[in-house]
Amino acid sequence: MSASAPRVRMQDIHKAFGPVKVLEGVAFELVRGEVHALMGENGAGKSTLMKVLSGAVRRDAGEIELDGQRVEINSPRDAQALGVRIIYQELTLVPYLTVAENIFLGHEPCSFPGLVDTKRMRDDASQLLQTLGLRLDPDRPVREMGIAQQQMVEVAKALVGNARLRPGEVTMAHRGVLFLDELPEFNRQALEGLRMPLEDGEVRIARAAGSVLLPARFQLVAAMNPCPCGLYGDPDRECGCAPQRLAAYRARISGPLLDRFDLQVDVPRVEAHGAAGEPTAAVALRVGLARQLLAERRPPLDSAAEELLRQAADRRFLSGRGVDRAQRVAQFYFLTAPA
Repeated sequence: MSASAPRVRMQDIHKAFGPVKVLEGVAFELVRGEVHALMGENGAGKSTLMKVLSGAVRRDAGEIELDGQRVEINSPRDAQALGVRIIYQELTLVPYLTVAENIFLGHEPCSFPGLVDTKRMRDDASQLLQTLGLRLDPDRPVREMGIAQQQMVEVAKALVGNARLRPGEVTMAHRGVLFLDELPEFNRQALEGLRMPLEDGEVRIARAAGSVLLPARFQLVAAMNPCPCGLYGDPDRECGCAPQRLAAYRARISGPLLDRFDLQVDVPRVEAHGAAGEPTAAVALRVGLARQLLAERRPPLDSAAEELLRQAADRRFLSGRGVDRAQRVAQFYFLTAPA
């Protein structure tokens, strides 16, 4: 299935409550990796459309497709069996039950028929919460929690049951390139989640019913503006960003994540009628040769290079990983530099 093909397609959806037409010929498509926000006035039909998708409301007419296959969703059970989950504005948690009990409500693991395995339920809930980056006590009653924490419990609850395990972008980029444009605009938690795959070359996706280990050995390339307005460092135009705003913008990228980038390159604005650079084909030949040479051996550092690296590590507070990456980049540049 093409990555650009709609994962969810709703066509010509109609729904009326008595004489009131709520949905009339509505179409909705969702492609892999997209995030949509339905905005409209009260009564526009936003919630009704999502309830049709989740099976809470039966449509009067129209078609629903998932992954290119036409499906019938006439109840929440039908939707859940197809991997569709919805979190409503009105929370569905039971106040006097614990976090773990709410997460597994209706899906309780049993050691024997009719006997709930509370230890397994608690352990599975802890693993799921940890995977989602949530610091919540699985034994805490939800009535003692704030609304924001209760909403996160709803998110965890939505992943229990038959929610589908699907590879994400890091796995789709395995043995290829993962390019992140406008790096600071990505969710901080999502960016931090790249750290371990960059080190280990694999990613673990966990659900309450189990987990799966997927390959994720990719080359990460990212782009970002130097500041929110994009003019910081421009020789001809003045940047209007206050120091506090500039610092907050750059702080969106953590030090540990930046430490995993081999190169950080400042790219100046290209002149419209400037001279052409070196052809890509010529650079590719040198890069291929350098890779071959590095696979055979690493060029040794002379005493001057070692001293320069030591000073850089002290002044820039480089980690051991940073020192190793700087050395590898220097050796690669030495082998690829034009004669």
